[in-house]
Amino acid sequence: MVLKKSLEEGAFGLSVNLNFPLTSLTPHKEIKFLVEEVATQKGITSINLKNCSDCKNDSVSTAEEIINLAKETEARINIGNFSALSGSESDLKKIAELIDESSAKVNIYFSLSPLSRFIAPIFSFLPCFATRGSLKEIHNNLNDPVFVDKIKKEMPVKFKSEEFKIVSAPRHDYLVGKSLKDFAEAKDMTAKNAFLHLVDFLNLRGAAVYKGYNQKNLLNLINYSRAVISSGGASFNKNPENLVAAKFYSAFPKFLDSSLKKSVLPIEAAVRKITGLPAKILGLKNRGLIKEKYFADMVIFRGSHVEHVFVNGKITVKNGQYLEVKSGQVLRR
Repeated sequence: MVLKKSLEEGAFGLSVNLNFPLTSLTPHKEIKFLVEEVATQKGITSINLKNCSDCKNDSVSTAEEIINLAKETEARINIGNFSALSGSESDLKKIAELIDESSAKVNIYFSLSPLSRFIAPIFSFLPCFATRGSLKEIHNNLNDPVFVDKIKKEMPVKFKSEEFKIVSAPRHDYLVGKSLKDFAEAKDMTAKNAFLHLVDFLNLRGAAVYKGYNQKNLLNLINYSRAVISSGGASFNKNPENLVAAKFYSAFPKFLDSSLKKSVLPIEAAVRKITGLPAKILGLKNRGLIKEKYFADMVIFRGSHVEHVFVNGKITVKNGQYLEVKSGQVLRR
């Protein structure tokens, strides 16, 4: 089995994204089998919940299933993508409370992004009902006028085309960096028609960054003991446009800034959310704390500005400037 071999070679665990068409249909029995395999190897399973306007109830019921799964398998589980679009705040609070109530019996956490933007496959911005089935079935449905009309009615009224930025467009690299508004104007279409045309034009491929997360969720949920901060995306890419568009590298300074200015958390607790706690969740030995015999990975900051960084005892950033020193190493479980 690929999963077992990967874990034996040092992989930290498994990530399951229930937002994708095929994985969203994965039977609970199959997910349980995979989680048990990861738990046997003392790894961690991260599961992204469905997150769209027409499946909010599914998120709560799915979270309850995941909590029960953690009880049954004694596995370490993280619920990812917890920062959600406006409109699901009550669901998130309910899920957070369920996790908090179960914390004495299960090893389960949830991650939040302090950024207002997220990156996702372009087709995933379709309403949930339109992403069910195989990619071929989804593509065929996009050529059905009745189905397309239903999609348009279900799409959010406040969908902001200028905030939707293309970061990946296989075989059509000239689109990278353009907004949906740019694409719509070039095609002389409304935003909704342009979006559907884009999905079809890219053959359900490509990805976009969208500024849509509600930051109130962070403030309301970060005090839960099982809440941890994540960047929400990769901080680097071969294509510089992706880096400019996403800026996920700013997640942790932004979180510290919010903690300091809005008194969300004491600074010591805020630092733990991005250091000691994730190290504990991932099972990283001798990391995450400033402690004797621990690896000397340290960040010195003033306010939310990073001034100096030490990686494995060597200074890699000095006075805010990267020194081109590569003292890191590949981490294995």
